[in-house]
Amino acid sequence: MAEEKQQQTVAKNVSKHSLCLALPNGHCVAIIRKGTELPVKRTIKVTTTEVDQPNICLDIRLGENLMAEDNFAFSKIKLDNIPKGAAGAPVIRVTFKSYINSVYDLVIHYTEKDSGQTLTVFPSFGLSQDEIKAIHKKVQEKAKTIVPFDMGETQKIIPLGKSA
Repeated sequence: MAEEKQQQTVAKNVSKHSLCLALPNGHCVAIIRKGTELPVKRTIKVTTTEVDQPNICLDIRLGENLMAEDNFAFSKIKLDNIPKGAAGAPVIRVTFKSYINSVYDLVIHYTEKDSGQTLTVFPSFGLSQDEIKAIHKKVQEKAKTIVPFDMGETQKIIPLGKSA
């Protein structure tokens, strides 16, 4: 008797769109790429562009495009109480944890020694299934052939301006 091999199908949860950070030059940098298996965790480092800058704005986008304006505006998060210092001196670590159903945790570390502040983003909170589908459709409609640069787990520090 020939041994029969059973093929097992495993359903994996993957990100439907890239989670990106808009940069001051208008481009986007991918933090979590479309198709990444979930759950996943990625850390980036951001810094100031001015002396004693009081805050930093994280402009988070969903999409596959190089230009921020061509991606879906997902959330803007203002980080206050940035430690005073020269432009580029305060380095803030931001860890993005992505789960299924587009739920994200952001863990923000203002210094190397602090335990971090956690913020959970629920993009579908208060939205109907039709509204969520419409958002995904908008992201797909804006999709172009150029994909944003992938940050991954890089040590590069991203300079960001203050919130208006």
